[in-house]
Amino acid sequence: MAVKNQKSEKKSMKCGLTIDDRFSIQSLLPQDGNLIEQMQAKSILKKVDFSSEEIEEFELDIQQNGAPVWNSEKEKDLEVEFTTGEIELLHTGVKLKDSAKQLKQYQVDIALKVKEWAGYPVKM
Repeated sequence: MAVKNQKSEKKSMKCGLTIDDRFSIQSLLPQDGNLIEQMQAKSILKKVDFSSEEIEEFELDIQQNGAPVWNSEKEKDLEVEFTTGEIELLHTGVKLKDSAKQLKQYQVDIALKVKEWAGYPVKM
């Protein structure tokens, strides 16, 4: 087995996520991919998942149409630390959806954040 001999340290970035971001980020992850991509996706999902305590605290619920709802007065952002590889995976998801014109309105805020984290801020 080959071992990479690199002295570079893993880079990561702390990112603030709203409740809406945490639900929307899942839609940017690949359904299919190689093992590393799927491991990164799993790591992202674990970081943005809601604990039992958060579900109660934010009064999270799912409507009959499948849309999540919560008490916005109790909402607070979650600071998550993403690795460079995780940010690249998310950015790839944004690029693929954007180029295929498949971005939905609910994905716009998280897509703009991901582009900024990846170093490609959008000026409006």
